[in-house]
Amino acid sequence: MIKLFHYLMLIIASTFISSAIAASEQSKTTTQSLETKASNQSYVPIIAYEGTYGWILGVAYFRYPNKLADNPSDQEFDVLLYAADGPVISLETRWKKYTIAENLDLEIFGDVSNFYVKDYPNAQLEGILIDRQTSKINPKFTQNIKDTHNIVYEFTLDYKDYAEDAPAQYKNGMSVNTGVGYLIDERDNGTNSKKGYMLESSFNLKPHFLSTTKGGTFSTKLELDARYYHSITDKQTFVTRGLFQYTTGNLLDARFGGSKIMRGFDSNRFIGKQALTLQNEYRAQFNKHLGAVGFLSLGQIDTQNDIQINYGIGLRVGLPPDQTQQIRVDFGFDTQGNSTFMLQFNQAI
Repeated sequence: MIKLFHYLMLIIASTFISSAIAASEQSKTTTQSLETKASNQSYVPIIAYEGTYGWILGVAYFRYPNKLADNPSDQEFDVLLYAADGPVISLETRWKKYTIAENLDLEIFGDVSNFYVKDYPNAQLEGILIDRQTSKINPKFTQNIKDTHNIVYEFTLDYKDYAEDAPAQYKNGMSVNTGVGYLIDERDNGTNSKKGYMLESSFNLKPHFLSTTKGGTFSTKLELDARYYHSITDKQTFVTRGLFQYTTGNLLDARFGGSKIMRGFDSNRFIGKQALTLQNEYRAQFNKHLGAVGFLSLGQIDTQNDIQINYGIGLRVGLPPDQTQQIRVDFGFDTQGNSTFMLQFNQAI
């Protein structure tokens, strides 16, 4: 039943994306300028190779305001992926934004996927592959208090279905996560910032009595996130980000590794109860279509004695029609000689 639900959702999503592509092609024939359009639409085919999955094919669909819009983060972002050496099928829908009242916005994140994940239970050195299906919906309410100060309310409903041969600690079931946070966002652009800063604090609760899996305890998570953007010249930017994570219980974890936090390590490579990371990135923009970055990160987590270090380089390719969105290609390395390749969208920090 779970697999049927996933595939039905994917068929519906495929139909939606096909319609979006057709609408995008039709919009290209109009003579309206970017400044007068209500929105822009574009799609990008995805072809990549990843060691675990083999060749990955997909399409990304974007719909976002014109370049004169007041809020550049007001966008829709859908990605559909398929891997030949699967099963790997994934649909992600991000940043569907609605204004439901004065000074109150609703953003929705959804994820339907059937794929292998690499996990590192009990902080072991060698990861294991787990066949897992996931369905998740994540509404987020943002209430503007004044200027760039906001209160954020978040709710996540998550269902996981593991393969029969998965280790015993991976249990099927549904869980609920709620959170509240305070956000100060003084960046010049929410997608590709060049100057300003962002401060965010969040507190999440994951009650065990709202989870269908057994053995959980009442869990909490505190996050403190600070980011600073300095424009060296009009084409060079320095970015730094500090992130502190603290958790209690056994349903929420502090973790790093992946495409955004400590990019030299696999996703969720380090898991514990307390973690502190510092990431630094230098960005150079060659022209409106192409840019490059170099990054260096440090991280400490309670399950490891040593400070973890990673570094890397990357390319940024602007997407039509106005380069608001970017393809992000990063090559990350750690001090043990391991490396990771990441193909994502928009800046990591």
